[in-house]
Amino acid sequence: MENPFRDGGPLDKAMPYCQSALAVALLGDGLSRWRHGGSVLWALLGGLLMALACYEIYKQLRSRFRR
Repeated sequence: MENPFRDGGPLDKAMPYCQSALAVALLGDGLSRWRHGGSVLWALLGGLLMALACYEIYKQLRSRFRR
């Protein structure tokens, strides 16, 4: 049986997509909190995490199509 935790394994490939889902949730919650008088830092953090997730997905797809 293949180890799902090794580098390049199925969980390693799915990690940017899971990260983007969590970043969207944090971004939405941060924007909601900001509209109700909370700190804007939650929304900025969600946006930063979303940008990092998109960059990781881009790197993963770029390396897949270079082969």
